[in-house]
Amino acid sequence: MNLQTFITQIQSQASTFDSNRSQLRGLYVCLSLRPLFSNESIQRDGSMLTWESNQILGVNAILEKLEGLPFQKVVHKTDTIDAQPSSASVASLMVLVTGQLIVDDSPNPIAFSQVFQLMPEGGSYYVQNDVFRLVYG
Repeated sequence: MNLQTFITQIQSQASTFDSNRSQLRGLYVCLSLRPLFSNESIQRDGSMLTWESNQILGVNAILEKLEGLPFQKVVHKTDTIDAQPSSASVASLMVLVTGQLIVDDSPNPIAFSQVFQLMPEGGSYYVQNDVFRLVYG
């Protein structure tokens, strides 16, 4: 997958977070060359999300956390996406995304930073690690 295709897909996934968080399961299961939200996916119970210092392990627990967030409406405005290989022996990627969230039509956007590690699996990628932090101040 080339970097521009990857960046386009990250932006698409931000839209999925904004509109239908239940579909984010695909990020922690498979990502990319085949349909993102395929039902043929392999469950990744080792995937971890750290949301504001709270560590959540496993796809089901991650989805429960994301679907239970207290806001109803959110819009991502991505400022930067940087990616680089994270291993010399495996075609994994480390990705940093920064931007702003507009929550429930608030006039005050909240800055955020997100880092995730993508691991290869049969022509696709899945999110192994995801760290999300709101940046106040």
